[in-house]
Amino acid sequence: MKKLLVLSLAFLLIAGLPAFAGDAAAGGAPKILRISHYEVKPGKMATHDALVRQVREALNTGNANYHWIAAQPMTGNSNETVFINFYDNYAEFGQRSEEIGKAAQATFQRADFIRDVADSQESTHGIIAKLRADLSYNPQKLDIAHARQWEVSLVRLKPGTEMEFADLEKEAIELHKRGNIDEHWVTYEVQYGTAGPAFIFIRSLKTLADLDVDLKDAHKAVFNDTIRRRFSAVARESVTYEKSQILRVRPEISRPSETLVAANPDFWTVKEEPTAVATKGKAKPKTAVQPAAMKSEEKPKN
Repeated sequence: MKKLLVLSLAFLLIAGLPAFAGDAAAGGAPKILRISHYEVKPGKMATHDALVRQVREALNTGNANYHWIAAQPMTGNSNETVFINFYDNYAEFGQRSEEIGKAAQATFQRADFIRDVADSQESTHGIIAKLRADLSYNPQKLDIAHARQWEVSLVRLKPGTEMEFADLEKEAIELHKRGNIDEHWVTYEVQYGTAGPAFIFIRSLKTLADLDVDLKDAHKAVFNDTIRRRFSAVARESVTYEKSQILRVRPEISRPSETLVAANPDFWTVKEEPTAVATKGKAKPKTAVQPAAMKSEEKPKN
C-alpha cells in the first residue's frame, strides 16, 4: 500500500525572497519541482506577506514570466510560507531566474526591503526535484489549477537503498492498477537540497473532503498480510526520515501563471491589496489595482 512507502514530508526552502519562480500547467505533472520553505518570525507574517506582494508588484510591472504558488501548512508549524514552483526543464529554470532578477532587482536592493526581510525571516531552505513518472500513479489526475490543499510527503533513505525502494514502489503501483484503486500521487526524486537520497510524493486535493474517501477495503483486496510485512521490512531497513503535511494554498500571495488563472479564475483571481513602501519613515499607500493573477495579461509579450 502506498501509505507504507509514502510516509511524510516537511517542506524545505530556498533562501530568500528571490527564490520565487516557476510556471504551471492546468493539469498534469511538471518535470521539475522546486519547493521553498520560508519560516517567518512570530508576529511577522503580515510583514512577510507585504514583502511578497511588493515582489509580485515589481514582476507585474515588468511583465516578467515568473510564477509561484504560495501555501501555508495546516499541520506542524503554521508560521511558515511554502512556495511551489514548476518548470519543464532546467533551461527554463535558469531563464525564469534571470527574469525575476531583472524585474525585481530594484525592489531587492531597497534598504527598507532588506531591513524587513531581516526583521521577518527566521530561516530558509529549499529543494529541487525531478519527476519520476515510473514511480507515479495516475499522475494525470494531478490538478494544480483546482487544488486548494496539497498532501505532500518526503521520504529520506539510507544511501544505497534507492533501487530497492524504487522497486517496491513500482510493485505498489502495479498492485494499485490490479485493484483499480481510485487515487493518485506524483513522485519526484530530490536532486538538490537534502542530505542523502530522498523522494517527494504529492497529491492535489480539491477539498479536504478528498481525505474522507475510505480505500481500506480496496487496499486489503490487493495487499495481503505477506506483502504488507515485506513492505514494512523494506521501510524499516531503508527509510531514515519521514514527515507529511497538508498545505493550504494561499492565492492572495501567489502569482499563478495565466494558464492556471484561466482554468480556475474564481479561485486564483484575488483583489490586489495596496502595498506600502517606506519613504522617509512614512508609508506610502498605493491604489488597489487589477487582480494580481491577471495583471501580467495587460502587456503584450515579446
